[in-house]
Amino acid sequence: MNYESFSGSNLTLIIIFFLGGLAFLFFGIYIYKINQKIIKNGIKCKAIIVDVEKKTLKNLGEVDDVFFLYKVRYTTISGTKIEKLTNEGVQKQYKIGEEIDIVYNSKNESEFLAFQKNQSVLVYTFIFIGIFFILMSVLFYFK
Repeated sequence: MNYESFSGSNLTLIIIFFLGGLAFLFFGIYIYKINQKIIKNGIKCKAIIVDVEKKTLKNLGEVDDVFFLYKVRYTTISGTKIEKLTNEGVQKQYKIGEEIDIVYNSKNESEFLAFQKNQSVLVYTFIFIGIFFILMSVLFYFK
């Protein structure tokens, strides 16, 4: 490989893509492991939606993205009542009083997963973007 063929900005761009890819990849794997820990140690139960927060992401010249965060209440096996906001937004709108399925961590009962399908999409998206950035940096390096 002839290192003199790289200008400083090209090499910098390659390094940025590579490090960005690693960051996306590791973050995706980290979230995946956290979710698997909750599922492995988890207890399935029903939660009741007690409040809804509507969030809007403004897009330039396009239709705005709307998603919802939900405050849910559930009772653990030990009898503890927990009311907490979900940490992931979903585009499906549920009504207050509606029941949803969750999995809470038996070792930390306030830690829970709702909308597991959305979590999987998020994790795989981060991992895919990370692999894509890493591959792009390698392709540019050996080009």
